[in-house]
Amino acid sequence: MTKNGVGEFRELGRRVFIGELSTAQPISEAKFLLTQDLPVTMRLRVTSPRVSQRRFLTIWLEGIAVNTKAQEMAAHSANISQFSKMFRGSLHQGDLIEIQYRPGEPLKVVLNDIELGNITSNNKGTFFRILLSSWIGEIPLSSSLKLAVLDPQNIDSELNTEFNALDYGQERSFEVQQWLAMASQLAEETVKDTEQAVPVKTKQAQAPAKIASESASQPRPQKSNKEPAVKAGKQDKTSAAKPVLAMSQSSPSVTNTEKPKGESGLKEEQKKVQRAERANETIELDEYSLLVRQQYYSQLNHMVLKYQTLPRRAFQKRIEDDVRVIVRIDRSGQLKSVELANASRHSFLNKQAASAVEEAAPFPPLPKEIVEDEFSFSVPFRYRLPY
Repeated sequence: MTKNGVGEFRELGRRVFIGELSTAQPISEAKFLLTQDLPVTMRLRVTSPRVSQRRFLTIWLEGIAVNTKAQEMAAHSANISQFSKMFRGSLHQGDLIEIQYRPGEPLKVVLNDIELGNITSNNKGTFFRILLSSWIGEIPLSSSLKLAVLDPQNIDSELNTEFNALDYGQERSFEVQQWLAMASQLAEETVKDTEQAVPVKTKQAQAPAKIASESASQPRPQKSNKEPAVKAGKQDKTSAAKPVLAMSQSSPSVTNTEKPKGESGLKEEQKKVQRAERANETIELDEYSLLVRQQYYSQLNHMVLKYQTLPRRAFQKRIEDDVRVIVRIDRSGQLKSVELANASRHSFLNKQAASAVEEAAPFPPLPKEIVEDEFSFSVPFRYRLPY
């Protein structure tokens, strides 16, 4: 295997990871990699100080959803769920994830030289190519990442050096081993629960499609009179310098005005906050809830992109570019905030993307299978000239 390319994925102005693609021979065509049964390895080196498990999986799941047909996604829902359950905690700077596929062999997932698991029902590499599509599909996580990993003739030497220089450390390896112990314990408990349970008919993987269609058929909520914290495209002078179109203030959702009693009370209060933060940063998805989440996200994504238009200035100046925004809504579907995850250097494209989100709002209420108080999702905008 030889290195085919190295690129980076950035979000909210900071680099999240460096991605490396290795193939048996140099390949520059995405379509060829996504249609042929070839040996390929995806390697991902975390560069952020910390990436929550929820955010890491959301990045993958959204990349899969926008590049995979609903029927194919349903067919591989068990594999997607198995993949997501391999990651039991947050990722730290230096962590190295490897997703290895060889024709005729199970797909292998390795973190810091420790095998997290393998997926046997890969169907001649189809599931691996679903994962790969999030990097090099028609709508990749990042256009620059896609171009870089498909450019074997121009590998960025500085990025490559940084990729190899970062290290995870021995203490981190111990933490990953704990993930495996946790997964093993949960598997044993699941077997015991299954043996004791009364057999019942389970819903098929197609069931979430019905939920999604029912949600889509419901009347859309009325637009709330309460606007997002800072409305996109209409910032005040204090927020104009920030690289976002709409930014919510970073304050706790619930403020505790009662002072803890003594040092022990303070420590207990800190523990409660830490537990709440951990709960908010992790997500556990079975096959059914994963499909519900994926289809709900696809529905929201389509709603927003219906309002995407190419501004006149783009026609006049022959400009093409990409924008990705992060949208936050409450359980009723009301818009809370819009942030620029990846901004264009052309401000009028950033404003058009934010405007599309506001036009699409309000959104359908969260399905009951999504238990969070609010839901965040990203929308990729690709501004391309028709001729």
